Amino acid sequence: MTITISIAIGAILLGIATCFFTVRHTKHIKVVKIHSQLLNCLDALNNQAGFFDYKNRFAFVAGFTSIDHFRSVSATDLLENICFEHLDQFCACIEHAECNRIVLENYNRRYDILWENYIRRQVASRRRHKNQGGVDDKNPFPVSAHRYPDGIAVFKFKRLEKRLFKKSRLTDIKTDCFVTIKKTFDPHGIKVLSRAFARKTKGQSETFDLNQLKVVCSHCFDAIESKAAKDFLVRKERSLMNGSLRYDILRRDRFMCKACGASAADGAKLHIDHIIPVSRGGKTCPANLQSLCDRCNLGKSDKE
Repeated sequence: MTITISIAIGAILLGIATCFFTVRHTKHIKVVKIHSQLLNCLDALNNQAGFFDYKNRFAFVAGFTSIDHFRSVSATDLLENICFEHLDQFCACIEHAECNRIVLENYNRRYDILWENYIRRQVASRRRHKNQGGVDDKNPFPVSAHRYPDGIAVFKFKRLEKRLFKKSRLTDIKTDCFVTIKKTFDPHGIKVLSRAFARKTKGQSETFDLNQLKVVCSHCFDAIESKAAKDFLVRKERSLMNGSLRYDILRRDRFMCKACGASAADGAKLHIDHIIPVSRGGKTCPANLQSLCDRCNLGKSDKE
């Protein structure tokens, strides 16, 4: 019975002591945050950093019902198709990641400067105290002689200041982008609708990082620019067709279809056709133009 009471009293005293030291430690941390010039400078640096918080992980699932198609299509091919659909989103992710890398490099440089200046001030302060009073190098700030107004010793203040400075450093910064593509094969033809179901089926997954995503997005931009340039040339060539050129071609071909010989007297409606379609690089010039009736022109379409 006596042993049980002793254990209970010891547990109570231990709890009281723990609470006391916890409260005092919390109070000391508040004092350090208020009086530390180093931590105030770091807080200002953290607030001015301006890092982007963005979604940097994407996951896509592609389902195949043919084993040949499953094996022939690579994850890179799928990524190119996905990039065309989500190009704006991926470009924003790449831009934010690159901006964060630049800002993080500048942040680390300024953080190191703060720490170097702090160490330099501490060394100068120790030398000054040593020259003035011959203070021991191992304990340059005696507890009895140097205390802050709130009762915290200087050596404890410096120790907490260093610990909080390292703890307050921004480290969890997004500077990359990841796209995971999983190929699944389902011979029964069931469309994969969720990643949970995809995990149950046989498949292969591949993850692309920021550099790989930049290359694929660059290819997409090149393809878009190439298509835009091609569309511009097509519109330009079609705009060269005017009434005067159309009449010259009809008169040259004797107002007859070059394919079947039909004319307006036979009820045919004559069109001016590009022998080499403008979609394939054909020019709007007499050598590449011919008269065709509507039926022959419809049958020819964009064939040469």
